[in-house]
Amino acid sequence: CSSPAAFEELAELLGVEPQLLEALLSTRRRVMPRGSEVSSPLSPAQAKELTESLARSIYEVLFKWVLRHVNCASSVHDDCPFVGILDFSGFEAFQFNSLEQLFINYCSERLHQ
Repeated sequence: CSSPAAFEELAELLGVEPQLLEALLSTRRRVMPRGSEVSSPLSPAQAKELTESLARSIYEVLFKWVLRHVNCASSVHDDCPFVGILDFSGFEAFQFNSLEQLFINYCSERLHQ
C-alpha cells in the first residue's frame, strides 16, 4: 500500500486486523509432517507477488459480484441473465485506476487467457 493509513483501510475492508494482514502477506507458514508449524519471511519479490495475486483475486470476485447484481437487476427473463457489453482499446496503467478501468483491464486479461 502507498501508506500505513491505506493499509489499515484495506485491512478494515477485508475484515482483518492490520497486523494479521501484514503477517499473511509477508510470511510463509508451513505445517510439518508431525503437526508443528514453521514460519519464514518472504522476500520482497515474493511478498509483492503474493499481494498482486490477492489483488487480482479480489478484483475477480468484485467483478463477478457486480455482473451478477447488474444481471439480476436488468434481466427480463430469469432463465437468461446476461451482460454483453465490452468496449476497450487495450490494457492501460494509470497512477490511479477507476473502477471502470479495473473492469476494462480485467475483461482484457480474461479475453487474452
